[in-house]
Amino acid sequence: MQLEGLREMIQNLKGILEGDRSRFRKQYFELVLLEFNFELYSGNLENCNSLIDNLRVQLDADFSVLNQFQIINIYFHLAVYYFITQDYNESLDWLNKTLDFENSGLYPEVMAIAKLMRIPAQFELKNFFLLEYELRNTKRYLVKKQRYGGLEKLIFKQLRKCLSFSTEKEVDAALEELKTMSNCSIKQTEQPIPFDKSVIISYWLAGRNDAA
Repeated sequence: MQLEGLREMIQNLKGILEGDRSRFRKQYFELVLLEFNFELYSGNLENCNSLIDNLRVQLDADFSVLNQFQIINIYFHLAVYYFITQDYNESLDWLNKTLDFENSGLYPEVMAIAKLMRIPAQFELKNFFLLEYELRNTKRYLVKKQRYGGLEKLIFKQLRKCLSFSTEKEVDAALEELKTMSNCSIKQTEQPIPFDKSVIISYWLAGRNDAA
């Protein structure tokens, strides 16, 4: 009931601003992004898919009035959406756009997660010639920012193992081991859950099982 109430509130607010979009471009974009993020955090990927074209149109139309906080927000959540739907090329593009703001001082947690997400994205794209560099560079960054924790260590350890394997079966076993050791699994809930690093990694590992 609470979720439906929030959806209705977003639609009502969009309806109010629709008539004078030229004056309230930034506010209207905030609602469009809120709607998308709400569905994303709720795990409603079909709803996200139905909203994403309009979101990208609005991003192009309203880019000039958005501040850096809003731009990072949309870039990151587009990266997350494409990551968990396994469109890793598209996700990597949006991750790179997010990381263009790496030195802005804004959203340090987002920047750290974006750095981390690049690792499995490059792995799934089979950019193995880049991956060893990515692992070293990202570890250095995360250690410097004091964000190299247990999950990061496990991911780096298992992917380094994968780089030494010659069969897909060995790779699958190593990543299944990562799933078990990290306790990364998608938990069912009736409330929206922000996409922190463990949730994002859970979608990655679950997505590999679904594709198998």
